[in-house]
Amino acid sequence: MAANPRRGLEFRWAFNSSSTSSRRRRDDDDDVDDDDNDNDDDSEDLIDIPRSQFSEHGFKSILTYTAHTRLDYGTVICAATNEVGESQDDGMCVFKIVPAGR
Repeated sequence: MAANPRRGLEFRWAFNSSSTSSRRRRDDDDDVDDDDNDNDDDSEDLIDIPRSQFSEHGFKSILTYTAHTRLDYGTVICAATNEVGESQDDGMCVFKIVPAGR
């Protein structure tokens, strides 16, 4: 992912495995059933990838990702924030990690 300008630049990489993620109950609504909100924002299910696992080179961030088990397949996303603002859906990187041959 590349972003410009660099002032205040921060990158975020995250992972979502549809096979292991389940809808989390919201603190403000303990009566919500896990299956009740199929239209909820999936960002609740994103797991941040630690900064130690990706590199930043000026205006770019690079993640090398290898799936080792079936739980490692899913969606990897990247986003950036700088002094202009946060990347929107159309400016985010989305990588679908699937087993070979699918």
